[in-house]
This record gives sequence, structure tokens and C-alpha cells, in this order.
Amino acid sequence: MNMDGTTFSVDMIKALAWPLTTIVLAFLLREPLKALIPLITRLKYKDFELEFDRKVEELRNKAADELPIKTTEYVAPALPAPMAKLVIASPRAAIIEAWRLVELAVVKRARRLIHGRGDEPTKVSFHEALRELENDAKIGPSVQFLAPLRRLRNQAAHAPEFALSSESAADYAATACHFVRTLED
Repeated sequence: MNMDGTTFSVDMIKALAWPLTTIVLAFLLREPLKALIPLITRLKYKDFELEFDRKVEELRNKAADELPIKTTEYVAPALPAPMAKLVIASPRAAIIEAWRLVELAVVKRARRLIHGRGDEPTKVSFHEALRELENDAKIGPSVQFLAPLRRLRNQAAHAPEFALSSESAADYAATACHFVRTLED
């Protein structure tokens, strides 16, 4: 089959129409698209999770403002050395370990509250400890930080394709450590 110049040109235009249209639209709309990027709440591309990063940052900022212990500079260097090393070696493991420290601190604080009332400290589950802390006037309002911390920990622990940066893990661990310090007062 022979193809003349006109047929070739028509076929090339047909083949290139949509790709060229897409490129032209992207070029013309580049400024409005740039403005929309900060509004994205979830973006997943290969091993990149923007949602986790955003939620950790929001929680960190809220904790720095609202938890009883205030810090002027609320960043990862405040992490204990073993936690800082774990953040670099395995961000996922650092998040799981940070949550474990929160659980231990919650139970320990609940035992102190029970003992302070004159009750015999018995074995206290995490859920029982949470109920105990919610009833404590000093700590009760801080318990609101546990639900988002737990959700983020579950996401890190159970999502099969989940990967995160060391910076996000450090922010999570710093927020968890901040919460633990409020319980130790």
C-alpha cells in the first residue's frame, strides 16, 4: 500500500492531536495547577505518601501548641539518641517503637493515678488506662492526640506498600515523645 504525502500528513495529525493538546493545555494551565498542588491531601506515586507527611506535620504543630509541655523548638533533634538512630535505620520501625513508648507511658500514668487514689495498682490494659486518663483533669484534654497518633502508626505498620521518609518518622517520633513527656510530669 502506497501512501501519498497528504495521507501521511493526515495520519500524523490524527496520531499527534491528543498528545499535543495535552501538552498545550498543561503549558497554558501551569500556574493554576501549581496553585492546586498544596491543596492535595493524598498523593501516591510508587513509594511516596504525601498524606502521612501532612498528617504528621499537622499533629506535630497541634501538639506543640496544645500539650501541657511547651517547647520553643519542636524538631527531631529532641529525640533520644536510640530513637534518632532508629529513624534513620528504619522509619517504619521508629514509628512502631514511638507508639510503644506512648502505650507504656499511658499505662504507667494510669497506674500512678490509681495508686494515688489509694487503690491497689493492678494490671491495667491500654484501653483501661485511656479511660483513666480521660477522667484526669490535668491529662484528659491531651488524650485527643492519641487517636491520630494511633491511626498514623496503624498506617505505617499495616499498609503493605507504605514507605515514608526519615523526616516524617522523626516528626512522628518527636510528637510521640512530646506526648510521653506530658504524661511523665
